[in-house]
Amino acid sequence: MAHVILFGGGDGGGIIIGPDGIKPIPPWTPRLQRQLRAVSALAHVAKDKTAGVVVSRELTPLLTKLTADALKQVGTIVGRGEHSVVYVDDDGGGFFCGTPPGKPPIPFPRGGIADAFGG
Repeated sequence: MAHVILFGGGDGGGIIIGPDGIKPIPPWTPRLQRQLRAVSALAHVAKDKTAGVVVSRELTPLLTKLTADALKQVGTIVGRGEHSVVYVDDDGGGFFCGTPPGKPPIPFPRGGIADAFGG
């Protein structure tokens, strides 16, 4: 399985780390950048304990659809196959998602990616 890492919310491009080495990814389109940013924001709201169960339950189907569409666009750019995606916002937020498809993304803790990986 390959890992896709996006820099600066995608406007800085990214890299794919796979069994065949490292491949650069060109910067995303403004539309895809906005969509990935929206996935990140909704993932945080859906997992926020203070938002309430009803809000989380209502957001999850929308979040799952939005994520699937964004990952389809990412797949068009980076190539088809099984990918996990680590998305990092310019403010340190972000999310992780991967296979199997159809599951909502996992947002990074409020401290950002460093806290998510113990750094």
